[in-house]
Amino acid sequence: MHRGHIEQRNHSGDHPSGLVTLSQLQKNMLKKSRTENRYTSARLTQYLLNSTQGQQALDELDNNVGNPQKWIQNIPVTDGTIYGFEQNGDVPKQVTSAAINIRKIGGELFVASVYPMGFSGERNYELDTFF
Repeated sequence: MHRGHIEQRNHSGDHPSGLVTLSQLQKNMLKKSRTENRYTSARLTQYLLNSTQGQQALDELDNNVGNPQKWIQNIPVTDGTIYGFEQNGDVPKQVTSAAINIRKIGGELFVASVYPMGFSGERNYELDTFF
């Protein structure tokens, strides 16, 4: 599952040193859209599986209809509390659509991938959020 913030700048100390050196894994992760963190990734997975498209795919998997792997894209996300990062981005934005890749292996559901696809504006940090 794509998740997590990739720090691209050194913000520590009184005199930040600018861009940080990213590992190859971080560079690869940055090229993909990601959820904000592990908890958000789990919430997005639950949301997508409970969606109409997710329930239909689960029903097809349960009844061995079609491909044993279901990749559903552009599922609308109306939960305004799910945030993620666009490709090459490090500013959290509200997720408006997402994708999930699921399959059944030995009767068990396996989630191969979950990631956001569409985004809305940046998180609104209201002053009262901090108090």
